[in-house]
Amino acid sequence: MRAPLRPWIVASAASLAALGAAAQQAPVDRVAVSAEHSSLDKGLAPWTEVSAHWLREWERHRVLDAGVARTRRFGQEDTQVLLSYATPLSAALSGAVEATASGTHRVLPRHALGGQLQYEFAPGWLVLGALKRTQYDSSRVDAGKLQLEHYFGDFSASVAWSPVRSGGTSASGKELRGAWYYREHSSVGFIASRGDEATLVAPGVVSLAPVRAFALLGKHELRPGLALTWSLHRVRQGSFYTREGASAGVQVSF
Repeated sequence: MRAPLRPWIVASAASLAALGAAAQQAPVDRVAVSAEHSSLDKGLAPWTEVSAHWLREWERHRVLDAGVARTRRFGQEDTQVLLSYATPLSAALSGAVEATASGTHRVLPRHALGGQLQYEFAPGWLVLGALKRTQYDSSRVDAGKLQLEHYFGDFSASVAWSPVRSGGTSASGKELRGAWYYREHSSVGFIASRGDEATLVAPGVVSLAPVRAFALLGKHELRPGLALTWSLHRVRQGSFYTREGASAGVQVSF
C-alpha cells in the first residue's frame, strides 16, 4: 500500500468492473469530497488532506476524473491537481492513464504519470498491468503493478505484486484485497500489503523502506445519487514512523 504516494489510476480494475454491464443512456456526473487525518508517532505532526473530484462517466464505461487536493505533511502544505481517463479498448480490454502535478511540491511530487491495461480473460477474472513514474525534487520513483482479480457472487478478491525502483535500488511488495458488495452501490473491503516501498521520510526525501499496511474501506449509499465513503488505516513505514488514521467523504451523482 503506497500510502505516502499517490494511488494507482483512480478508475482502477475494481471500479471499472463494478460499473455494471448495462450501457448508460446519458453521461453521469459525480462530485466527491473527502477529508483524511493521520496521526504519526515519534513526535511527528499529523498528516491531513482535503480533496475534491469531478467525474464524468459515459456509456461503455468511459470515465474522466479531474481532482484537486490540499495536503499537509511534516508541517508543510502542498496543492496537487489530478487528471485521469479510462476507456474500453475492446470487449475484454480496457486502459487508463493518469497524471498529477504540484506547483509547490514541498512534500508531494513535482509530477507523476501512469498508465494501466486491464484484461478480462474469463468471466469474472481480470489481470491488470500498470506502470508509473513519479518525480520528486531530489529523486525519481519508477513503479509497476501486476494484479490478478476475481469477482464471485457479491464478493471480489485480488492479489498483486508491485516492483519499485528508486536511487538505483530495486525492491518489491505484495498486496491482498477483498470486498463485499452488500447491496447495489454499497461495499466494504480491506487492503493488506507488505514489502519494500518508496516512502516519504522528510519533505522532498524518498527512501525505499519495508512497509506493512492494513486498511478497511467502504462506500454506503444513503439514497440514489448520494453516498458516504470512509476508511481506516494503519501503516508502518519501516523504522521511520507509523501512521494511523481515517478518512470520510461524500459522493453526489447527478
